[in-house]
Amino acid sequence: MVPRPRRGRRHGQGLPLRRNELPGWIGQRLRAAGFKPSPDALALLAERVEGNLLAARQEIDKLALLAEPGPLDAATLAALVNDSARYSVYDLCDRALEGDRAAAVRTLTGLRAEGTEATIVLWALAEEFRRLLRIGRRRASGEGSEQAMRAERGKPYSEAAFRRLGHQGLQQLLRLAAEVDRCIKGLDKRDAWDALLELVVRAGRPANPRP
Repeated sequence: MVPRPRRGRRHGQGLPLRRNELPGWIGQRLRAAGFKPSPDALALLAERVEGNLLAARQEIDKLALLAEPGPLDAATLAALVNDSARYSVYDLCDRALEGDRAAAVRTLTGLRAEGTEATIVLWALAEEFRRLLRIGRRRASGEGSEQAMRAERGKPYSEAAFRRLGHQGLQQLLRLAAEVDRCIKGLDKRDAWDALLELVVRAGRPANPRP
């Protein structure tokens, strides 16, 4: 079964951060990573993540990979963050399930280069496959398209992707996702990113492909 990442703990006693507390929270974590951020750098990163603590953690993790510990001003942070934020797992899902395989492969390559964990990429893809299956089941039970999409928070491409891949195709993708999970865990000798590439290419295949 494809794992789902644990949700991060909420701040303090189960309460979210107030907007004016976010720069201090970010500053603590940047300093723990070895940086000495300027006030302008903290304000810039706080504005960029818009109160999303998970996004803030991800950006700090990327900075730790891209920059040497030490002073960190706003200009340096802006250059690093802009360069490191060109790709997201959500962009990958969109491109793959819209059927744009070339763009999906480029996005996957970018995610790997940026140091994104293969587990997170796999989780995002598998969640979208499951979403499409749930929408398909609702439609098969007689539920209206708009209602099914609303209930499952469908994406603009959801119905078209389901028609293109079909119930059987999506089940095959989930089985392949389980194989990718084995690669990530070291239970399969294949490279996990090679296995993810196969998954993305299959997800973006055209309808009724020729043998």
